Amino acid sequence: MKDAGSLAHETLEKDLRQVIAETEDLLNATVGQAGEKIQAVRTRVEETLASAKAKLGDFEHLTFDGAKAAAIATDKYVHDNPWPSIGVAAAIGLIAGWVFRRK
Repeated sequence: MKDAGSLAHETLEKDLRQVIAETEDLLNATVGQAGEKIQAVRTRVEETLASAKAKLGDFEHLTFDGAKAAAIATDKYVHDNPWPSIGVAAAIGLIAGWVFRRK
């Protein structure tokens, strides 16, 4: 089950990928355009696009590291506290069964 923060990260990553793809399409469409103004804008956009790609790579790395750390912490907690973990899992199962049985 994903929390709101995880969903927000995925949505942000998806939106950023879409913006990058659309910007690349726009840059490709204006390749044949002449003029100093267009070239200056193209240069700025290309630099910004390169920066966005680098930040997206860093974002993916941090997200993966965070998920890995959470999994390790959860595994350690469950191994250190097996009975409370079983109790929590059983309680969640009972509550979910009760909720879904009523519908």
